[in-house]
Amino acid sequence: MGKKMEDRKFFLGGPWDVIKSKNPVLSKGLFKPDLSPVVDKFDESRSSYDKLIQKKKELSATIGDSSKAYTQHNDAVGKLQVERDKVDKQDKEETNKSVTLLNKYSKDPDSDPADVIAAMDGFITSIGDRVTLYKSLTDEIAKHQLAEQTLFKKARDDYKSKSDAITNGIKKLEGEADKLDGQIRQILTGYQKTAVQMDNDGLVDDFRSLVDKL
Repeated sequence: MGKKMEDRKFFLGGPWDVIKSKNPVLSKGLFKPDLSPVVDKFDESRSSYDKLIQKKKELSATIGDSSKAYTQHNDAVGKLQVERDKVDKQDKEETNKSVTLLNKYSKDPDSDPADVIAAMDGFITSIGDRVTLYKSLTDEIAKHQLAEQTLFKKARDDYKSKSDAITNGIKKLEGEADKLDGQIRQILTGYQKTAVQMDNDGLVDDFRSLVDKL
């Protein structure tokens, strides 16, 4: 099981430079292969990880952007629903008036047919107007609600695509860091053997301190 990048707390370049400056013998070609290129690659993977983590933080902020856009649509829906409620109220009032008037005519055999027909025509026209307005408001509400759905589908798909790329990028870096970790340990094991042969305990300790930072 490899080590997670979040558990790799240290860059090695700085400590390795300190060890080299303390021990000039490291520049005399006695310690092979050269550890520096491997350390540089290890630090590059650590830097790349930090960049991915920053992208992850920035990605989280996009959720808020989607919510802001949703709020605009939701506010519009709220206003349209208020208008539609007014139409409902008006419909009840107009219906009650028309029904009352028609009930009056139904109880009056002497009602003028023209008045009855005019009342019915008015009722029919009024109903048609309110249905048209109600449908128009309902269609606008549906339009905003569909826009909300489309908005979040896109936001979800974009978020998933980018978060998957970040997750896969981190996994790739973990694999690379594990390989470099193994190479560094192997090289430092050889370095320690050379330092022991030179009876240089301080250098052995320095190499071990670098291993501890992996």
